[in-house]
Amino acid sequence: QKVKNKKIDEIYKYYKKNDILDGLDQVKFVKNIPYSRTDLILKYIKKYLKNKKNLLDIGTGTGVFLKSCDKYTNLKLSAFDLNDTYKNNILDIKQVENFYSGDILNIESFFDAISLIHVLEHIESPIKFLNFLKSRLNKNGILIVQVPDIVNNNNDILIYDHLSHFTKETVFLLLSQVFKSVFFIDTGINGKLTIIASDLLDINNSYPKSPSINNFNY
Repeated sequence: QKVKNKKIDEIYKYYKKNDILDGLDQVKFVKNIPYSRTDLILKYIKKYLKNKKNLLDIGTGTGVFLKSCDKYTNLKLSAFDLNDTYKNNILDIKQVENFYSGDILNIESFFDAISLIHVLEHIESPIKFLNFLKSRLNKNGILIVQVPDIVNNNNDILIYDHLSHFTKETVFLLLSQVFKSVFFIDTGINGKLTIIASDLLDINNSYPKSPSINNFNY
């Protein structure tokens, strides 16, 4: 894991949408068919959102994941980001009810689902962060995570503000320290790892723990 410094703080201070994409989601091709990345994620995790009533999207940016949720679910949606640059645009999404910014610890509400789409790799103290998110989940709540896979996306090592670089094994070990069940979802998106984590999912852990790596205490 990298050590966060003032240069990374400056990156986040001026963080904004990709001007080339104009804030739109990335397009991924699966069997030569184009899909937006977040639409693909929703396609494969939608069954885990059955009977869920609300969702909080962390690091929402321009709200691309929330837009997919708005299209394909009936969830009541909330958003969190470091700043409120896109607050008005996000609140214009039909099912979005709340927008939070600033200190994430100020969020007092509880949610049936929390999403971290390309967020966890930016976090300085992931165990502490994940434990806080778990405290904001309802009894049957789930955490939805997508991170770059350093094994199949070697260029991730060059991204300055990615403090952690994950393999399937290491992200499993990290999440397993906080959640009882960690399940990988095959979305067909190359170079990405998509995971559902929970304490009460009726599924088996989908990756074996390695005896050679004990914990992620940092």
